[in-house]
Amino acid sequence: MNRYRAGAVSYIDVVTAQTIALTNERTEDQIQARRVDAAALLVKALGGGWDRTALAGADTGATSADKSAKPTPRRGNVPDEAGTGTSKPGA
Repeated sequence: MNRYRAGAVSYIDVVTAQTIALTNERTEDQIQARRVDAAALLVKALGGGWDRTALAGADTGATSADKSAKPTPRRGNVPDEAGTGTSKPGA
């Protein structure tokens, strides 16, 4: 904008530069959103997750013993007695 005020460039150059800057910012936001989605999908694919009821206990002043409880699997493999996760739900 300073170069425009000094008469070194036309206003179309200013608008073009602003448009490019806005496009780059939007692209950066889209990439960041994709990274967050990919990270969440990776955690889920690796068997991660949580039980909402376990999280709700943290908000209601649960005891430290309640907070240390392991989250329960939501789907897929259920840990067997050895903790290997090889048994199927309902089996």
